[in-house]
Amino acid sequence: MAQAPDPRSAAQVADEQAMAHVSAVLTNLDWTIERAEKGLKAVRKDGSDESRNAELVLADLLAQLKPLRKRFFQDSYFPADTDRLL
Repeated sequence: MAQAPDPRSAAQVADEQAMAHVSAVLTNLDWTIERAEKGLKAVRKDGSDESRNAELVLADLLAQLKPLRKRFFQDSYFPADTDRLL
């Protein structure tokens, strides 16, 4: 049986594929942030001197990732000011 032609334009298909990549990256960022938060909580609970470096690096990572994730999301789904990207 013949399949009906796709009513979407090539541009629509390309846009959907691009947004699928954005969605995958956001999913990975969300998982990474969640994992870092769990790790930070566990390291802080341990409280040993040996875990201090891990605590510092996880806290620093979260401080950088959270705003980056927010900006990536906003720029991907709500690109209001595209001039700043150039």
